[in-house]
Amino acid sequence: MRACKRLTRKLRKAVRRFRRSRATWVRFCVLAIVILVAIGSSVWGMLLECDWPSFLLNLGTELTGAFVTYFLIEWVLGREEELEDLIQKMGSTVRDTAVSAADELQRRGKLGDGALSGAALEGADLSGANLDWANLKGARLFGANLSGASLWGANLVGADLAEANLHKAMLRRANLSGARLMDASLHEAHLISANLRRSHLYAADLRQAILTRAEFNEHTILPDGNKWTPDTNMGRFTNPEQNDDEDENEDD
Repeated sequence: MRACKRLTRKLRKAVRRFRRSRATWVRFCVLAIVILVAIGSSVWGMLLECDWPSFLLNLGTELTGAFVTYFLIEWVLGREEELEDLIQKMGSTVRDTAVSAADELQRRGKLGDGALSGAALEGADLSGANLDWANLKGARLFGANLSGASLWGANLVGADLAEANLHKAMLRRANLSGARLMDASLHEAHLISANLRRSHLYAADLRQAILTRAEFNEHTILPDGNKWTPDTNMGRFTNPEQNDDEDENEDD
């Protein structure tokens, strides 16, 4: 499974390199077309009026407009590439690289605008990162290290958090509806008012997790593989030792 994940990451990097090389050719072609259009327009005007001074003046004006247009396009494409590069760095297994990228995305206001929706962040080390109100809908965070991270109000709808480390993570008011949390460590995680409807928690570690006002429904799969019901005692998962003692006392 992990070998497949590593292969997937390598393929994505190769695709990004291909896109960048292709983008260079696209830019060259755009510049050539803009210049040709500017020259063609000026030549057409000169042929109609047979006025060389006006031709040179028009040519200068057209070329100036062409270069301004090109550099505006270049600026937009550059911003998109920077964003893609930051998202790639955020998926790094090196904590400083991943957290610095997340901080920069936060500074640019990109954490919550959908730029990270469906992002490939498998195995990322985002321990202690500030991801409050981040839009990580459908993000692939398989095996990611989010221990101690702050995900207050984060949108994690349908996210893949299987085998992720969420030890002591702040997930207050986070939307984990439909999230895959199989084998995830939620030990001492704060899930106050979190939405866990339709989430898959099979084999997840919920010891000492705070589930005050957390929302479940009949489609929520619990750590023991059963579905949640209004009669479910979640203390069986958050405080298993205490519940075992109570069961022993009842037997006595």
